[in-house]
Amino acid sequence: MTSAELAAGNCQASVQRTGPDSWLVNCRNAALDAELQNARCTRFPARHHGFFSKRRDPVLWQDVRRVITKASRAARIRLPARNLYEGIAKRFDAGTREQPQDLTYFVMSTLANATLPMIIDDEASIAGLSLDQNDKITKQINFHHLRHGFWQRALSMMVEYRAGRAVRKAVAHRIERGDTDKADFLHTLLELEDVIGLRGISYLIVTLSSAVSTAPGAIASCMLYKLLLDEERFERVHEELADWDVASIAQIDHGQFKYCQRFIKEALRLWSFPLRARRLVHTDMWIDGELICKGDVYDLSFEHFHRDSAVWDDAASFHEERWLSPSEAQMKSYFPFGFSKRSCLGASIGLDQLLIFLRLATVDFQFLLADDAKPKLSSEILHVPSDFVGTFRRK
Repeated sequence: MTSAELAAGNCQASVQRTGPDSWLVNCRNAALDAELQNARCTRFPARHHGFFSKRRDPVLWQDVRRVITKASRAARIRLPARNLYEGIAKRFDAGTREQPQDLTYFVMSTLANATLPMIIDDEASIAGLSLDQNDKITKQINFHHLRHGFWQRALSMMVEYRAGRAVRKAVAHRIERGDTDKADFLHTLLELEDVIGLRGISYLIVTLSSAVSTAPGAIASCMLYKLLLDEERFERVHEELADWDVASIAQIDHGQFKYCQRFIKEALRLWSFPLRARRLVHTDMWIDGELICKGDVYDLSFEHFHRDSAVWDDAASFHEERWLSPSEAQMKSYFPFGFSKRSCLGASIGLDQLLIFLRLATVDFQFLLADDAKPKLSSEILHVPSDFVGTFRRK
């Protein structure tokens, strides 16, 4: 189903069968019902203590998620916003080129890599995860232009394996030494070591590094695209952030930037990330009169939630002023980063990144599109600008 069809509200049912064992969930209430029922039965492999030891029952994913959410909040509290600002600004300075470059790739890779020290404070792990992130970003941006042969897949698997190995080694050393002075995401996750083991924690670090960092980069590239083509909105963002001394603060108060807050919310609505999310069903469940069996999969269409014409006026247009007085239905149908802000892992960090990015892109640096660039928004795998080529420099 295309974005235009979704925006027109052409989904006839809240739950649609898309294959012998696959479903598409379009309705918000049906989606929340499915998520709640499925989450109660989703489990994470427990730690195995040895070949001859008795295997322990899998751990409820909700219990693991609770610790992850705690780790996300703790990492944001322990690491001042100025550290995140300085990390992103440093990458901006290092990425400056005289020749035009792909701004979409630059923005996505910059924001993705800027969060890695917050997740795991280990140089080898950061280097491995950085290569893995950049490989995934390249494939996402150029999906239809890359060759997907055996050797390309093997190379990507090798990059991912090396990243995972570096993370496992770092986690093992941290557990062995009993380090408690690291102010990163991993620090809080270590309390799960006795429950899910070293491999479980390493898996979470690798998976979450991608989940926490990819979305802000994609959204930021779309915001930059909008600002460079809309001088009035650019000036409004610049005016609000020009006097912000972000380099001296510990925590960001988003409420003081009213227009930027609306701008970011509308970007997260219109350019949903992800477009869809797939879930494996862990228990038979009835959703809106349809039986979805254990072993099936269902897709949540965040694109539909955010472009449903029954909820959003002129849903396919960028209109940030709608957030001056959003309706109850709109707030209930708004899922930034794929979930509501309270439940999304790393959502607060993501919002911090986006506001810092707006400051850098409008106040600290000057971006210019190449003369022959003809940028447009693509929505094949995710919403990102294509042919978005230009230069930038510090003011």
